[in-house]
Amino acid sequence: MGNTLNTNVRLAAIKAALSAVVSCMLVVMAVAEPVADFPKQVPLTEQSIQNVIAAQADLEVFAKTLQSPGEELTTEQEAEVNEIAVKHGFATFNDLEDATTTISMVLASIDPETGEFSEPRKVLEEELEAIKADKDLVDEDRAIMIAEIEATIATDPKVDHPENIALVQKFKDQLIKVLQ
Repeated sequence: MGNTLNTNVRLAAIKAALSAVVSCMLVVMAVAEPVADFPKQVPLTEQSIQNVIAAQADLEVFAKTLQSPGEELTTEQEAEVNEIAVKHGFATFNDLEDATTTISMVLASIDPETGEFSEPRKVLEEELEAIKADKDLVDEDRAIMIAEIEATIATDPKVDHPENIALVQKFKDQLIKVLQ
């Protein structure tokens, strides 16, 4: 039972961490950035993490102005999203998105209860096993989730900047709170 609870808590943390990526991806999809460049990991600083935290409220407000996730941004919208990034200490929205993606990848690999870091591949493999064992999932949904996770595992995700782990752990609680 404790193991199931730990798995459920970790899956909830993964979902929370990935919601930040979803917020940014709504904008990225609208700008039609090439998927081949995703995910780009960058070295983080305490300041860049604090800036990402501060930017989330503005990004949520901006995302609500979009008609649909795939819509093309107008020139004014592109300027607005870049202004949000600059307001929060980034040169461009792409820089903000890279920092958010990096944080989310590391955060998804941190156990929310213990604060311990596990390599992303291990976390994904554990999530895959939990999904396979979850009898409450509809078979079609399970198959889609399994295919997505297996595709991600095949890319052999790793943390490119190990120094980011300690920084994300330091801000873990704040990050989980704003990236939900």
